[in-house]
Parts: sequence; C-alpha cells; structure tokens
Amino acid sequence: MQLNHDELIQITDDDLDRRFFTVKSLIETKKLSKKKLKELQVEYCYLSREKDMRIARRRLHDEYMKNNKPRRKFNTSKPQRPNSRPNRNHERPSGRTYYPQGSE
Repeated sequence: MQLNHDELIQITDDDLDRRFFTVKSLIETKKLSKKKLKELQVEYCYLSREKDMRIARRRLHDEYMKNNKPRRKFNTSKPQRPNSRPNRNHERPSGRTYYPQGSE
C-alpha cells in the first residue's frame, strides 16, 4: 500500500522502519512482475528519503540543543523581595487576615 506525502510524514518512526524493511525485502525476493517491482522501487525511494530526512532533522536538533543551552540560570540562593501588597485573598504573608479599611 503506497502512501501519499501527507500520510508519509505523519507515520511514526517505527511504522516507517517497518514499511521500509518490508518493501526492501519484497524487492529482494525477485518474484514480482516488472510493473509491481517498479512500484515497490518508487515506494522504497520515498521511504528511504523520509528516513534520511528524519535522521538529519534529529541530528540537527540535537546539535542545536547542545549548542544553545539556556544562557541564564536563575539564582535560587538570592532572597526574593517581599511583596509589599497583601495578596488577593486578603491574607498577609504572615497568614493573618487583612481587612481593608472600611470593609469591617
């Protein structure tokens, strides 16, 4: 079963490998008509190209991630500035309830 380009780019790597080796083994059996052999050879070329593109993309991504590590690391040892305003649920950081003036 031959896939179109949109279907080919959506299949998983495992499925791509399975199809690739299945088509390769069918071509090597040499028990096919010339027409069927040509169809399988064309499919083999498409599958091979897609495998190569995925390998190259993965290699480039790994290289990019290796060379572009986060440049800024957050300093967690530095104390954070205390919030000067009470939070929305009217509790102070100490845990005591805060009542805005005129709300009692």
